[in-house]
Amino acid sequence: MAGLSFAYDVFLSHSSKDKPVVRDLAARLQQDGIRVWFDEEQIKPGDSVPAKIEEGLEQSRVLVLCMSANAFGSDWALLEAGTFRFRDPLNKERRFIPLRLDDAPIKGALAQFLYINWCPQNGEQAYSSLLESCRPPENHPKISSPHLTGRLSNIEKTETQESKADEAVQKNLPPGLKLLQTLRGHRDCIYRIAWSPDGRFLVSPSSDGTIRLWDTDTWACLHKLARHTDAVNVVAFDSACKRLVSGSKDTSIRIWEIESGTCVDDIRVGHWVDGIAFNNSADSLITASGDGKVRRWNLTSKQSVDLMSGQQAIGNAITFHPSGKTFASTDQHGIVNLIEITSGKPVARFEGHHGSVYAIAFDQNSGTVATAGSEHNQIMG
Repeated sequence: MAGLSFAYDVFLSHSSKDKPVVRDLAARLQQDGIRVWFDEEQIKPGDSVPAKIEEGLEQSRVLVLCMSANAFGSDWALLEAGTFRFRDPLNKERRFIPLRLDDAPIKGALAQFLYINWCPQNGEQAYSSLLESCRPPENHPKISSPHLTGRLSNIEKTETQESKADEAVQKNLPPGLKLLQTLRGHRDCIYRIAWSPDGRFLVSPSSDGTIRLWDTDTWACLHKLARHTDAVNVVAFDSACKRLVSGSKDTSIRIWEIESGTCVDDIRVGHWVDGIAFNNSADSLITASGDGKVRRWNLTSKQSVDLMSGQQAIGNAITFHPSGKTFASTDQHGIVNLIEITSGKPVARFEGHHGSVYAIAFDQNSGTVATAGSEHNQIMG
């Protein structure tokens, strides 16, 4: 292995029962520039699981073993087998890092290794220690294996293709418009993006199951949010720009803390979610879901009240009026309904589109509404 580089900085070895904790860890390491091998991202339908794991281990410089009562249970024999090449003192190219997730007694020979205690009270100190241990050394050797050299060649080709794609976009923009930035990272379609009310953040939900939060000053990706298990259809900020809510085809709503990027709450809706919005005080949500209902959710009790149902409620987008007393819901027939929040009664109806209305937004100062439909028209009302 001497003289070789690795495709991944770190391989996260863990019990499937610890997936939520490890998923958040993988996302945070990736945000800090660490190349992470994480099974959910690397193993695709139809792949041989043992073969993909072996490939990942072989191409990783550091193994982080997530130790817990779950890991020391039925999964232990398989997890331990993957550690041997990293624990070999003669293998100077690799590193083994035990990460203790709970107070379960450490098994056998692992007790000799200094571990990182991943308990809540250690917080940032534990993460900083782990991050530093996972970073590749500055004198890391150049890639010399044909397989990895091929990977670099593909990266160079991709960069050329991206540059040409940007040029094509700029060429087709209307006069007076300039391409400011292209944000890349998602692996599948991107749905309805959202700006934060203060303009500091842009958020992009994707059918790859992730959400990316971007800094609009630097255009850096601040957080990759990866807790949904299916396409993320819609996102919305609260008015204070402290929290973000997402709705997904996995039939869940998740609420995220913007500063840390952590998921702080989730609600099981039971149907895919296609429209969502915080009220002005951020203590309730309005959702439109695949069962043809618009609901108001109390975020304390997690209980909902049906506001609309049937054909009228089959919505594509939802947003609150600046007054907070009404909300607008769009449908698949070119209709925008303005609904009174407490009673659920329509107070106004707007027509003009000739197909589904996918996006809607109010101007916070004037109350003017803008809509976008499937026939590529935008209507100001």
